[in-house]
Amino acid sequence: MSQQELQKFADSLSARERKFVRNYLWTLERAKDASWKQEMAKRRRRVLAGKGISEDEYRQQLRGGSKRASAAAK
Repeated sequence: MSQQELQKFADSLSARERKFVRNYLWTLERAKDASWKQEMAKRRRRVLAGKGISEDEYRQQLRGGSKRASAAAK
């Protein structure tokens, strides 16, 4: 499929389908990135060691209300 054909196909997708393709491509790239894998393994070890954040802190961080939660995640 040429780039032009691919672009035409992408233009025909619904917003939901484009979101799926975007997420799929992002995941595909991350799966090949060794530094991303290392970072995710490091974060997983922290959580398993009990150094994660609580659900309330997580929800607060999503709302942008907690700088402490952001610092704790590092």
